[in-house]
Amino acid sequence: MGPGSRPLTASRVDLSGLSHIGATANVAFDMFADRNPKFAGNAKTAETEVMIWLARFGSAQPLGFASGPVCLNITLGNTRLQVNCSSAARTA
Repeated sequence: MGPGSRPLTASRVDLSGLSHIGATANVAFDMFADRNPKFAGNAKTAETEVMIWLARFGSAQPLGFASGPVCLNITLGNTRLQVNCSSAARTA
């Protein structure tokens, strides 16, 4: 999808079928930022990554999720949000 595109609505999702074949998937926004614009546009060189996970199926989870510290737990309406924080050295 790109700017201005319209997502299609799934009429039905076969969760038992996905589970039967061992499917693992996620729906997330993945953004990168850096004080230096030269590094910000590249996932390998940006100093900061922000991932917003909207949904997951199976065992999908962000790298380091199980070991990263939880910075914040908050509930908004009926949705529980968990913010995990971790850091890594710049690779370039």
